[in-house]
Amino acid sequence: MNLTRITPVALLASLSLGITACNQAGTQWQGTWEFANPDTGETVQFILSEDQKVFFLSPEGLTPEPVAYEIPITRVSDVTTVPEGMEVIDLAAEIEKSAAEAISSEGALSVSALMRAQQAYHLEKGEFTDDFEVLGLGLPPETENFNYTMTPSGDRIGITGKANVENAKSYAGLVYLTGEGPQAMTQAILCTTEEDSTTAPDLPELVDGEASCSSDSIPME
Repeated sequence: MNLTRITPVALLASLSLGITACNQAGTQWQGTWEFANPDTGETVQFILSEDQKVFFLSPEGLTPEPVAYEIPITRVSDVTTVPEGMEVIDLAAEIEKSAAEAISSEGALSVSALMRAQQAYHLEKGEFTDDFEVLGLGLPPETENFNYTMTPSGDRIGITGKANVENAKSYAGLVYLTGEGPQAMTQAILCTTEEDSTTAPDLPELVDGEASCSSDSIPME
């Protein structure tokens, strides 16, 4: 059981539904309820008691012994509707969105790290490399969420991060040389698909020493 991932979600679910229960007339909200984390599939349970108390039941492995945490809430109104003008957010959808953003961030960070490593490698060796181990990042060509490629071509190297999952964007980067001789320097550009995609965008284009994203991608801000 992942304490850092499930506890905030569980408590938030307990509090939100518990407050709702205390504001409802009748007994239809009393009982044992279960919340399923759409990100991990893990579940937690809580009890809405007849005396309008809310108890969070610790999942197995969260505490050394089984514990029921009483959530401290106080009834402050008989109102049972959301105030006008206040946005209602679906908790499950919000968690799913956050998970998707985290996966996409993995791809962006990894491609960025490969690009920086290529710049450092070129500064030391005077060339680019397609060998992941040589860069020393500990990043394999493929992870659970992304497939990475590095394609050197003379004075440049293209790097892609193709999503292996449906709810993530894909990325393409280019590290290239500007200037000549001792004045030569490496520059880099990172691009991403506008929407979630399991197809990596085309590599950025280099025209007259200026790089730009291909038509199927946009620059990373």
